This record gives sequence, C-alpha cells and structure tokens, in this order.
Amino acid sequence: MKTVRVEESSKLHKAKFLGSQPTLTKVIRNRHSYKFLSIALIWSVCTAQTAVAACEGEFKRPSYKTRGYYCAPGELVEDAYELGHEILCSEMEVDHLISLRQAWDSGVCGDDFRRLANDPRNLKFTYWRTNRTKGSQAPEIFASTRSKQVSEMIMNDANSLMKEYKIQPANSSIE
Repeated sequence: MKTVRVEESSKLHKAKFLGSQPTLTKVIRNRHSYKFLSIALIWSVCTAQTAVAACEGEFKRPSYKTRGYYCAPGELVEDAYELGHEILCSEMEVDHLISLRQAWDSGVCGDDFRRLANDPRNLKFTYWRTNRTKGSQAPEIFASTRSKQVSEMIMNDANSLMKEYKIQPANSSIE
C-alpha cells in the first residue's frame, strides 16, 4: 500500500492506494479550513509519484520476444524461478520480472517502456503456471514465495532494473 501526501496551497491531503485505485482517506485541517482535492487530481499526482511524469493514454503492452524466439518445441529450458528444474519449451512462458503494469504505473513510458519490455534482465523463462500465478506481482512480493537463493537472485535483478528505470518498489511509501 502506498501513501502519498499532496499539498495544495495551505491544505495537506492524503490519498491511499488500495489495489490500483486511490481513495481519499484523510484531509488534515491546516489553518482554518478543510478542502477536498478531487480524486482525479490525487490520482494524477499519485500516479506521477511526485517527480515522475505520468504516462499519457491507456496502458498497452509493447511487443516483446516470446517463447518461439528462444526455443523450439521439444527443447528443455531452465526455469528461472526453480533452480535446477528444466521445462519443455511448450510449457514455458517469458515472464517480466518487473511487470509492465508496475513500470507503467511508475511513469515508465515510450522508448524506456519498450526497452524494459525487452530487457534480458527483465525477461525470465518459467513454467506457464508459475507465470500466471505471479501475474503482475511486484518482484519483492513474488521473491518472498521463492527459495532464499532464487529470492536473492530476483531481488538483485529487480533492484538493478528499478534503479535504472526509476521504478518505485510496490511496498514503498512516499511521504
């Protein structure tokens, strides 16, 4: 859950993210009056995460290389999230370690968004059920469900990517 404080003139407003929708949770009295910011204004500020500009338009997945680019039917591929485990190419999916939704919501757009979608450090081969179970979970949440060694590997890659692309961790709070 992210909490973001937004100042408008002399009023301090607080929005809380529940899932992907912000809700106005508290308006703090400052000076002698109350004022509510519209949810739309809070949404735009929260999505922008203060200094990062929000992406324009609707979220749309950019093209990226899928299983057919990396392997052929019948071949075995090492699973990135289960050390020492190989899976058939036909059972493999290419997972984005940092989900494209998380990146978009952090303000990664345009060429950087397309570059992240195809960054080899962000593409992980895994069993299709693992990928579907992970979904758009943030790396720090998904890593907690893996072995210690895999968790460390996930977080090393994720931290490097988040720093380079200026992506906020899902459990961070901007105050």
